[in-house]
Amino acid sequence: MTKQIRNIIFVVFAVLSVSLFVSCGNSVSSVPPRRLGTPTDVRVYRSGTNVVTVTWKDKDTDHNYTTYYKIYYNTENDTSSAKSTELLDGYQQKGTIGLASSGTYYFWVKTFNSDSDNSRTSDFSSVVSYDFTYYPNYITPSNITIAPTDRTNQVTISWLRDKYSTYTWDWLYYNTENDFSTAQVLKKIKQQYQNDYDSYTTVLPSTGIYYFWVLTSNKEDDSANTKKSELSSVASYDFTYTQLTPPENVRITTTTNGVELLKWTDNNSLMYKVYCNQTNNTGTAKLMYTATPFYASNGVVFDLYLMDLYEDYYNSYKYYLWIKSADGVTES
Repeated sequence: MTKQIRNIIFVVFAVLSVSLFVSCGNSVSSVPPRRLGTPTDVRVYRSGTNVVTVTWKDKDTDHNYTTYYKIYYNTENDTSSAKSTELLDGYQQKGTIGLASSGTYYFWVKTFNSDSDNSRTSDFSSVVSYDFTYYPNYITPSNITIAPTDRTNQVTISWLRDKYSTYTWDWLYYNTENDFSTAQVLKKIKQQYQNDYDSYTTVLPSTGIYYFWVLTSNKEDDSANTKKSELSSVASYDFTYTQLTPPENVRITTTTNGVELLKWTDNNSLMYKVYCNQTNNTGTAKLMYTATPFYASNGVVFDLYLMDLYEDYYNSYKYYLWIKSADGVTES
């Protein structure tokens, strides 16, 4: 090897060494690409009248970064023509889709590492099929039943409803004639959860036959774009109103720590009203407290309520107390 050739090799080696040194001195340590897994365990269930919810698991994606997902769905087992949701936040790993017709639907899920156009994506998940029935209107409530409770003159009205009609209102109507055109709304109940049955408990005010109907609506009122189910079949209930009687065995007891309690025997009234006066005169007595049946056995701490509610009684040491049975309609 000639001296000239050796010099050329030396120069080339030196240039490569300097280049390598400069490159290493200014390089950033390489970071492996984040793991982007394919969703697994995809499941579909009905969650509204015409809505399904899709859930999945994703154990293989590196969740130290923001992750997004899209749900794809089609009436054919074909991803190329499938529709998709918008990008979904990855924390809940679920999404809802409204469907517009009956049939078999196919679902897939993909993972995205960002919300940009050049986002990396996973493969499609395994396909999941779901047979769906579309309801053009809310399903009509049915199977209305009326039963007495353990409280005098109180009944519970129950009915079967579409548990998928969430965030809707059930309108309960009643009449004393079998005529819906003159029926009145007894209660509007908001449905926030998936319940097969719902009910309403109330006091019926007088003796007679009562008629009940229920329908489901998307609103609490009859404003624009109100959507309703068909009216349920009528249910009737033959009711006898019971006159209330005053509670018996009224007494004052003192606990071991000196607390005075007003007690009485529960006669199955819905509530009890405790009246108080400084003189033996019911005409000027003041309503001190409205008690639930719980207090019929456990007692009302009457001196505490007197001190809180009636400052003009602070310096008096003698009280007259009376109790009435009540049901929200009448009193004994």
